Amino acid sequence: MGKSTEEIRAELGARLAKDFLSLNEYAKHIGLSDTPKTDEAKALCNFGHHIHKKAQELFPNGFEDKRKMSFSAHVANSMELLKSKKVPLFELGILYDNLYARPDIMVPNGNDSWTLIEVKTKKKFIDEDIKYTAFMFYICKNIGMNVSNVKIMHLARYVKDNTPLEDIFQTTDITKECIKLESEIVDDINDIRNKKKDRLKQKYKDDELKAKKSLDFQDLAENIAQNFNDLKWSKKLYKKAVSLVEQEKEYSTYFKYVDIAQSIINHLNDKEWGKELFAKAIGLYNRTCDSLTEAAAGIMKTLNDKKWAIELCQKEESDSTECREYSQLACDVIEILNDKEWGESLYKKALDAESNSHGCYISQDCEIAENIISNLNDKKWATEIYKYAIKKASRCYNFYDIAESVIKHLGDKYWGKDLLEKAVELYDSEFDTYQQLIQIADCASELLEDKDFAKQVYNKASDELNVHIENKL
Repeated sequence: MGKSTEEIRAELGARLAKDFLSLNEYAKHIGLSDTPKTDEAKALCNFGHHIHKKAQELFPNGFEDKRKMSFSAHVANSMELLKSKKVPLFELGILYDNLYARPDIMVPNGNDSWTLIEVKTKKKFIDEDIKYTAFMFYICKNIGMNVSNVKIMHLARYVKDNTPLEDIFQTTDITKECIKLESEIVDDINDIRNKKKDRLKQKYKDDELKAKKSLDFQDLAENIAQNFNDLKWSKKLYKKAVSLVEQEKEYSTYFKYVDIAQSIINHLNDKEWGKELFAKAIGLYNRTCDSLTEAAAGIMKTLNDKKWAIELCQKEESDSTECREYSQLACDVIEILNDKEWGESLYKKALDAESNSHGCYISQDCEIAENIISNLNDKKWATEIYKYAIKKASRCYNFYDIAESVIKHLGDKYWGKDLLEKAVELYDSEFDTYQQLIQIADCASELLEDKDFAKQVYNKASDELNVHIENKL
């Protein structure tokens, strides 16, 4: 039955693609222009909605999914409905090769085939209406649907307010006409896309004249390579982008070279040039504001050079001295190199660095515990870290931070509640504010779902707020 839901969802960027073509765009191409936005037009539009609803009433067991959802989700959902529901379906979203249509009504025929019905709010339809419907038939056919009949449902010649529902419409079979129009539909599609391509190419030329920064030229190079496969033009723009990098001081030159290197490999498949730019980036690496793992990640993604990536991570480790640096590097090593053993040793270094520091960094302990759960799935080790943090904790907000982390990441609500109760017990109006109590109450309500405990803390917060107001007056 055509593409799977997963394949449809993979087309998230379809609407932005240069060759995306909607039913409305096709309608304009064949002369069925949009109605101007006047009061009269709005009235006609409302009338049209009314007529479509009347048409749907002819199929009392029909179904329309009226939930709000994204474009891609709507298309994927429509495919699922076609597979699972053997009842008349209204307002489906059908996508094929970036061609998009929304048939008014699809009626199952009982033999794995469908009848496509286009509803018209007029008494006579014209050739353009047939072509408009044939466009939908073409899309349905190409996603694998067996559409055996195509019909236009239009208003009957004489319709009055009291006309019975079954007499409001006339239905005309246009299946043969739609089949004959297929080659013309293909020509129309190619014509529209070529015109859109020409307009887009001219836009890129205009944008090139206006471009000033390296990122402007890089974005253009990517779009031209992706949309037109014009690698010569794209390479010229990349060269301009590279030439501007070191002249600009807005943000890290190192990062710009890393970003351009990846872009050039991805869009030009020029790995040698990409390697040169990665090397140039590393040569400009500034310890105070850059991280070598950014280059390591790019090198693994685009060059799959594990040896080079390891060397960069080792250099980053040798330069690290603080808890947060080791902790972040541990996460990067696990994500980039999938080396959990190395990551574990770095988490240990992070904890050693934290214990040797003079501060009380409860938030860092919690962050390391969270990362160990997420990256190593080691809840036992994480629990030990939480207990270590509790020994150092002395203030209301310390226990709140630990409690929230324990509930969210360890999933231990009982321990979490004990810690929240300890936070409330340690609340001191001289050092803490009523907002801290509100945070605790929110946590109890949302994460613990303990409404009674939450209410007690909200009441305490309210009392503290009243005292605060009285002191201010």
